Amino acid sequence: MKVKILASGSKGNSTLIRTDKIKILIDIGVNYQYLCSELDKININPKVIDAILITHTHSDHIKGLTALVKKTNLKVYILESMYEEIHKKIPNENINFYTEPLILEDLNISFIKISHDVEGVGFIIEDKASSLVYITDTGYINEK
Repeated sequence: MKVKILASGSKGNSTLIRTDKIKILIDIGVNYQYLCSELDKININPKVIDAILITHTHSDHIKGLTALVKKTNLKVYILESMYEEIHKKIPNENINFYTEPLILEDLNISFIKISHDVEGVGFIIEDKASSLVYITDTGYINEK
């Protein structure tokens, strides 16, 4: 598993997780042009991204969601409590609710409830060789 933080901070957050079988984004708080620029630096076309996991619905985590889905038609995974806000931005056929565990190709994804002013989640992401704990807005990312 490889991890690349594409943006982090109050102006936008997005992280790429990739294995030989899958590429996912966690959050898309940046515009599509910025995302493409960052992905281009590592030779990845945004159209090959398989899914996006949303941690919570603050704009610095979902600002670019509408444009990304419109241009790529990828699957978006959310908590059911995020539906009211997210379904206004993207078609229902792109929306998937988290199930635990969530298995995407060779990734096994479990959830951690985060303490925030809106309901949200962090993730424990595992493949056969490694694991990653990803918790946003707490400043804690730990890969082992």
